[in-house]
Amino acid sequence: MENSGSLPSSLSFALSVVQGVSTNAFSIPSSTGQGSVAGGGSSIKFNLPTTGIMDFKTSKMTFSVSTAGSGARIPTNIESLFSSCRITAGGQTICQANNLYGLIKNINYNTGVEHCDDVLGHPEVLDVVQLDGKVIKADDVNESYDSGVGAVSRMFAVDMGEIARISPQLVSLDLLPQIQVEFITAPNNVLISAKSTDPRGSSTKSFTIANSGATFTIDRPHFVANCYSLLSSSYAQAVRQRIEDIGYLTLVYPQSLGFTQNWVGNSQFSLAANSVKKLTSVWRLRTHTTQRGAIPIAGRCVGISAAMGGGNGKEGAGFVVSTSDATNGSSAATITPVCAQGERKYQGAVNRMTWPNLLPLGSAETGMASADSGIFANYNTTTDALDLQWSLNSAQYPQFPMNPADVLVQVNRANDVDKMPDCASFQEFLQNKFVCAVKLDLPKGKYDKPCVSGLSTTSQNAFFGIRSVGSGNDANLFENTILAETDVMWRVGANKQMEIIN
Repeated sequence: MENSGSLPSSLSFALSVVQGVSTNAFSIPSSTGQGSVAGGGSSIKFNLPTTGIMDFKTSKMTFSVSTAGSGARIPTNIESLFSSCRITAGGQTICQANNLYGLIKNINYNTGVEHCDDVLGHPEVLDVVQLDGKVIKADDVNESYDSGVGAVSRMFAVDMGEIARISPQLVSLDLLPQIQVEFITAPNNVLISAKSTDPRGSSTKSFTIANSGATFTIDRPHFVANCYSLLSSSYAQAVRQRIEDIGYLTLVYPQSLGFTQNWVGNSQFSLAANSVKKLTSVWRLRTHTTQRGAIPIAGRCVGISAAMGGGNGKEGAGFVVSTSDATNGSSAATITPVCAQGERKYQGAVNRMTWPNLLPLGSAETGMASADSGIFANYNTTTDALDLQWSLNSAQYPQFPMNPADVLVQVNRANDVDKMPDCASFQEFLQNKFVCAVKLDLPKGKYDKPCVSGLSTTSQNAFFGIRSVGSGNDANLFENTILAETDVMWRVGANKQMEIIN
């Protein structure tokens, strides 16, 4: 039909046919053993198939988790239990281990780049009942999956990290040398050590740190490789012809380079890369490297009485009737408001990213030390401004210091989202999910073809930095991590030759 491209989609149609498609999935045991692997830098390796077309996005490692010690809780996002994912092909490193696997996943989930699986991803800190139904609210009880369904099945899954966002999503393994995927477990301090799960504001405080340290192990890890094959030789011929015409086939995936240092008001690093897509900076308390109790989510963790407060208008506290009044058919005048009716949401110390202002006090137990009075993350006490500004060599970017509202606007722009998907208030953004990011490439949609359009610094070693502007900066308690996300081009030639351009 002439000019059919101008018709609305409701009036046009198209049909594509690919014949001879078959699908399969393979469960691959770890080459380092199929039993338990302890936390604290242990390695779990898998050798992938050498033939077929593998889906890098949906192929994942499945496993269960058991804990020991006292009062262990798994933090937000199951990826927090891993420090890195290293991928090699024929012994050549494709994705380097940067010890920031869990943090990158946490940032991506908070900013909407990726979405945590509500069932397999452990997106919430659990305080009363664990995922298989076991009650864990008593003192010193561990969240552990070494009995019941967790002992006979695998309950969690993680992907291969940033390379899972590779384009094209389906990669022909026939073109590549043997691929090995290696997951490295995080130190045990990523766990929450909880004395009890009394609501925030009670006399024993919520999730007080337990008397002894908690440890974890990864149980029965297997890698599930989702694969395809095509009976038609057209795809293989097209690939061979592509390699003959230009000498290689190009795969593109993101890779983040990380730089961590104590925050004193500015951080700097140098980088030479083919395409820098965005810069992301987060601040965590330096004490996050020590095992701690759970951290309440600001505005989403209520106290046990109306005076103790909590709730942000969306997840506010409810009104309940005391038992005696209810049985006597009380009037409205005797109904007592009790905040325990509302929700309680927490995160681990390793997951909390905070605006590094002097006030409210950024002590290690912020939100718990003063919880009895219901005071938590009260930014009405803030008296001094703290703006942030990036620099690229000698240029300021953007050209004005960003206050927190400006920061959030730039974060959404940098990640091509309209809003952070699970941040209910400004208070929560500042206290629990503060991210400062700027964009250096073209915007992209969910189904757009990849476009390598980031800032190129290959001709010189460029200097990047972020600094505080204003007198409100806390230069004593925070650690700063900067992530530079780059485009990596993986070129594959004849006879399984490879070249990595980053």
